[in-house]
Amino acid sequence: FLRNIDDDQRMEGLRSTEIQYETFPLESSGDYSFRVGDCAYSRQSNLDYLQFGRHLLHVSEGIDAEARNEFLCLSGGQPGGYDVTKPRSTYVHAIGLLADDAKKLADEGTAVVWSPRSNIALYGNTASVTLLRNQGVNVALGTDWVPSGSAHLLREMQCAADLNDNNFNGALSDRDLYLMMTTKAASAMKVEQQIGRIAKGWIADIAVYRDLKEANAYRSLMKSEAKDTVLVLRGGKPLYGDQDLLNGIGSSCQAIDICGVSKSICFADEGKGLASTGITDIQALITKMEASSASYPLYFCEAPKDEPSCSPVRQGEYNGPTSADFDGDGVKDNADNCPKVFNPIRPLDNGKQADYDGDGLGDVCDLCPLSSD
Repeated sequence: FLRNIDDDQRMEGLRSTEIQYETFPLESSGDYSFRVGDCAYSRQSNLDYLQFGRHLLHVSEGIDAEARNEFLCLSGGQPGGYDVTKPRSTYVHAIGLLADDAKKLADEGTAVVWSPRSNIALYGNTASVTLLRNQGVNVALGTDWVPSGSAHLLREMQCAADLNDNNFNGALSDRDLYLMMTTKAASAMKVEQQIGRIAKGWIADIAVYRDLKEANAYRSLMKSEAKDTVLVLRGGKPLYGDQDLLNGIGSSCQAIDICGVSKSICFADEGKGLASTGITDIQALITKMEASSASYPLYFCEAPKDEPSCSPVRQGEYNGPTSADFDGDGVKDNADNCPKVFNPIRPLDNGKQADYDGDGLGDVCDLCPLSSD
């Protein structure tokens, strides 16, 4: 049910060129070299194509100097580098950055896609979203790949909410997280004038959820499960929802029981590409996905088994909040330069918590991290 914007044959009314996706913009995965101090990557001399079109680039996925080196070589900050930090570029991950790197992104209008579950699972750390936000970077929320990421965007929102509640002291509001999935995500993909909000003339990509009577509508959304989805539209076309509702609007869809609730899923058109694999109806797809150990099931009625945790842990460094370490970053509160916001000492930080301007206030909780005034 996701909208594909990396395939110009599947725009479904979206007036946009496709976005180019690069998991390894500097080198291929097979010959990747971890570099520091230079930009001698195999693709470095062929990056001029990034001057054109729109690009979604995996950059600085890691917490060491090698990860930051990627950013330097893609922002002109390293000799031999090529600057692609422009409004047409969006960076996925951006974990291994310093405060001045965040300012560079903000100044150039480069957005960041935050994928906390995968980051935490792989590195025990994630992007410094409070730093990025305070510097003015547009941060969207999105899932990473299945092996270490969330099954779907709602689970990613729930991960971000847990991290925010347990390690960021609620620095992000429920509305902030909602906007990261909607208007800010549309802006990051450069289609904010067509999708990302409900407005006259906008394309109707809409998901409706049952009101769970939480503190606010955004919290109700993040607490929702598969059974709570009332209706899903993409381009105004019904795809999934409560059976009575879809029957009432005349959709020809298959009935399906989701966690004890009668739903309908409009599989016929969406599943055409699967026919060659022998999957001709929704039940066949459910059976295949349940049998695969490499995939999440098509839906689940409780947290998926073996889903990666969103609690930051690094063996021998930190293992969650304690009475002496409120944010769980491995630095005791009486020595922590941001005692309420998670900011562990990363390999790229040279043995101390990041504090770019040296004012004693850590970058992730400093509204002006580049100036001590």
